[in-house]
Amino acid sequence: TQYQQQVIDLALEIYNDWDTVYATGQSDGVANPDGTYGFNAPGFVKYVLNSVMQKHVPTYNLSVVLDTLYTTESVYNYGYDGELRVENIALENIQPGDVLFFGSGSTVSYCGIYLGNGEFISCLSSWEDGVNIMPLSDKYAQALISVRRYLPENVTPANAIRYVVGQYYNYNLYSERSASSEIIGTLALYDKVTVIYTDSG
Repeated sequence: TQYQQQVIDLALEIYNDWDTVYATGQSDGVANPDGTYGFNAPGFVKYVLNSVMQKHVPTYNLSVVLDTLYTTESVYNYGYDGELRVENIALENIQPGDVLFFGSGSTVSYCGIYLGNGEFISCLSSWEDGVNIMPLSDKYAQALISVRRYLPENVTPANAIRYVVGQYYNYNLYSERSASSEIIGTLALYDKVTVIYTDSG
């Protein structure tokens, strides 16, 4: 999907063009004074997926905390049709952009993003050169305990353009730019209004 491709593109851009180091408490995509960018494993996953999806769903928000990232069942997406449900994926159905979790038993130790072709990308404390690409084989295949999908196939915003026509202290909310169109709500002066927007306005 477009989201999968954008996730892979950004992950590979970071791998190829950014000077990355392992670091906890960063993962914000902001360069350090020495020009390096710090990530840890869940921080890298969070940064890449959030950076891509928040352009389409401004309220999409994954956690940098590994256990929270692993156990969450839905991505916060208020104002959009349905929920962005997190799916557990069988290994034979794995796709690029899926998140791999590694550990032992029920204990999760680290995670990464599946790139396709039997490879994943992450940033582990044991990797001296920061963000790296590894084959999903040998010790990593043995340590894989779960595959989860955080990317939707498509997102349709539930909010739509509305028009307000007011007089004095009462305001009608119309479905079209015409006072003769359907009234879908009424606002009073000082009513709180939630506005959800995208980069395109």
